[in-house]
Amino acid sequence: MRVRLVPVFEDIAVITRAGAMISDPLARGEGIVGRLLADDTLVRMRNGCGPAGHALAQGEAALGDLRGLMRSASAVAQGLPRLVATAEGALTNLRHASGDLARASPQAPRLARDAAASLAVLPGLLVQVQQATAELEQLVIALRAHPLIGGGRISEQEPRVPAREIRP
Repeated sequence: MRVRLVPVFEDIAVITRAGAMISDPLARGEGIVGRLLADDTLVRMRNGCGPAGHALAQGEAALGDLRGLMRSASAVAQGLPRLVATAEGALTNLRHASGDLARASPQAPRLARDAAASLAVLPGLLVQVQQATAELEQLVIALRAHPLIGGGRISEQEPRVPAREIRP
């Protein structure tokens, strides 16, 4: 991207410098056109000359527009290095991110296998946790019914729902 943009920026800088080289001598009154613009005799004549005065006024307006364009082009050319630097930074970040992705991608199959192996044991673990919970509940009921700890009366147990019938 930079290879394409740098020549364009250089061309804009050359055009801006050429415009400045043209407009600066004119503003100082150098050359025929510069003397015409700097000499107020023509301005006085313009007010009384009719079509020639009108053409001269249009020429002055066009020259003013040209000067404004040259200033604008110069301002744009001055901002281009910052734009190029920002684009280079973004490309560098993208290059680093793609490098990180390339380094991590060989590990992806191993990580997927490890995750699948870990998930494969979860149903058995869940059944064991449910069974341990049921046994703890029975132990608590037995301890409450023990005459030395909680009383002497055994409460009615509700029948346990089989694990196959439990749904989330």
